[in-house]
Amino acid sequence: MTLLASLAVAAGLTALYITGNGQGFSALLFAGAATAGAVAAAIDLRHQLLPDLGSAVIALTGLGVAALEDHVVGSLSSGAVAAGILMLAGLIVRRPGREKPLGEGDVLLAGACGLWVAPEQIPVALLLAVAFTIVTGFVANKGQGERQSRLAFGPGLVAGFGLAATAIIPWGGAL
Repeated sequence: MTLLASLAVAAGLTALYITGNGQGFSALLFAGAATAGAVAAAIDLRHQLLPDLGSAVIALTGLGVAALEDHVVGSLSSGAVAAGILMLAGLIVRRPGREKPLGEGDVLLAGACGLWVAPEQIPVALLLAVAFTIVTGFVANKGQGERQSRLAFGPGLVAGFGLAATAIIPWGGAL
C-alpha cells in the first residue's frame, strides 16, 4: 500500500514537472527519478534504510537532464552543496555514544536530489523536507502509546526536492 501511494506521488510530481518546465526526454528522465525516489521513500519508511540504487538512478537522471539543458556545472554544485549541508547537519546534531541522526543514505539521497534543483532552491527544498518529515512523524505517532524514536528522512527529502524541482520554471528560476 505504501509503495502504491509513493508511486501515485511520483506520478503527480511528474505531471507537475511536465506542465511546468519539462519537455520530451527531460520529462521522461524526471519520471524515472520520481519513481526511484518514491520506491526509495517507501523502503525507508518500512525498513529505515535508503537503497543506494535509488539515489544512483536519481543522480544519473539528474545529470542527464543537466547535460541536455547545458547546466552540468550548476547541477553538480547543487548536488555537492545539498549533500554537504546534510553531512554538516548530521555532524552538528550527533551525540557521542548515540546512533547517527542522519545516515549515509540520507546524505547520498540529498546529493542526488540536489542535482535536480538550482543552488538557490536548496534551502527551500531542505526546509520542505524537514517540514514533511515532522508532519509525517507526527501523523505516524498519533494514537500510538509509544513514540517512534527514529523518523525516516528519505521520504521528506524526496518530497522536498521533488516540490522544489517542479516549482522551477527555467534553470535557476525562483519559486
